Amino acid sequence: MHRFEIIELDDDKTDVIQGFEILPKLGIALTGVAYNFDDNVIFDDSINDALIPNNSPAGTLEQQAHFIKDIQPLLNANQRILKHSFCTVPESVIHLNTIDASA
Repeated sequence: MHRFEIIELDDDKTDVIQGFEILPKLGIALTGVAYNFDDNVIFDDSINDALIPNNSPAGTLEQQAHFIKDIQPLLNANQRILKHSFCTVPESVIHLNTIDASA
């Protein structure tokens, strides 16, 4: 016994849709189905076109240089922050409301 679902299709060109799992039960072999065509484009996989992280520059080289020049004082100030210091930005403080364990 096999359970199936009947669906109503909008186009009247489709007589039946059968799943691959029921075909052997009905004695139907799926053979001769094209899986490759002669006109397929064969891609050259030897080309290394992987993305390089953090390498998506925007603007012209002149615009990039101007941008770096403008933010350089901020970059320098950031470099002077000790790596073991705490963040002093008020928004970075997170308060966790917990219950009193002794109660």
